[in-house]
Amino acid sequence: MSKKYDFRNSTPVLLRGAYLSLHRHAHARYSEAAQVTADQYVFMSMLEEEGGITQKELGQRAYSDANTTTNMLKLLEKRGLVERKTDLRDRRAIRVYLTPEGRRVKKIVDATHLSLNPGLRELMDPEKHPVVVQWLRNVLAAYAEDYQQQKKDKPGRIANAG
Repeated sequence: MSKKYDFRNSTPVLLRGAYLSLHRHAHARYSEAAQVTADQYVFMSMLEEEGGITQKELGQRAYSDANTTTNMLKLLEKRGLVERKTDLRDRRAIRVYLTPEGRRVKKIVDATHLSLNPGLRELMDPEKHPVVVQWLRNVLAAYAEDYQQQKKDKPGRIANAG
């Protein structure tokens, strides 16, 4: 007799549950520290690493679609945390920068973010951490590439799926 498929314990469902649980936990902590969402913190962190990237590049690095990226930047800009400037070399492109206030707020949230890592690491055998990280990178690379290909093959049909 074949074993029944256990959907609730499948890798995709467990990954989704773990991600959503961690996301909600981080969101609550970041919001408490500086009224910043977990997604806003990701955008701000990427801009701190490399300010002046285009809005399109920022969205790609954050694995966000164009609409999500635009809306997120509007909220951050309204709070004075980022600024968008037209690229002087390519007037069609918009470059995004953290403002001094954005850097100040991000530093506040950094302490909260760093406090989350030890708790996560305690849940895992230290020897397995590098293996898990590499596996997550492999999954991300495989499926991010697949998603980008789907967008090319069927533009507009999966725009809100990411």
